[in-house]
Amino acid sequence: MYPYMRHTIATVRLAVVKALHVFATAEIGHEDWMHSEFFSLLFQNLVLEERPDIRETTFTTFVTGIAELAEAGALENVTCNLKKYYEIVMTPIGSPMDARLFQKVGKGSLGHNVDKPMMAGDLSLVSMESMLATRIAAAKALARLRVFDADDGAHADDVSDVCMETTQLTISPRTWTCYRIA
Repeated sequence: MYPYMRHTIATVRLAVVKALHVFATAEIGHEDWMHSEFFSLLFQNLVLEERPDIRETTFTTFVTGIAELAEAGALENVTCNLKKYYEIVMTPIGSPMDARLFQKVGKGSLGHNVDKPMMAGDLSLVSMESMLATRIAAAKALARLRVFDADDGAHADDVSDVCMETTQLTISPRTWTCYRIA
């Protein structure tokens, strides 16, 4: 299924993430198949996906997977890639992302051409709003991961849903300044 996560047809991408979410919520040994590749591909989906519905489903799947691994005491399946995740999120908007930080799928390719504009940071093809939305989604996923990692999953249910709230941003085209809308 992984090669289809970045498919050119959006409904295929959504179906794959929904299927992975079903597997993540199933009562099976998660630590056996939820490994670093699984989380790297979900994280990449957060960073590269322009469609909000796919991004939200990916976020939910990522957080569900973290919760399952925290419960099993196997968070090292995710935390082994933290440095890489932070490097991806901290890439300046409008700058190309380092392809070496991304998990390759299939025959050694990063993905389909659907990722090229986002990977290149091309603001003429991808809106600033989309770029910000993907980075915010990825930062929320990292925040959730850090909460589970810090608590070893013990108090993860006590954490407020601040990470789940959607922040809407509006962009001033002249200055590229972000303003939070209440």
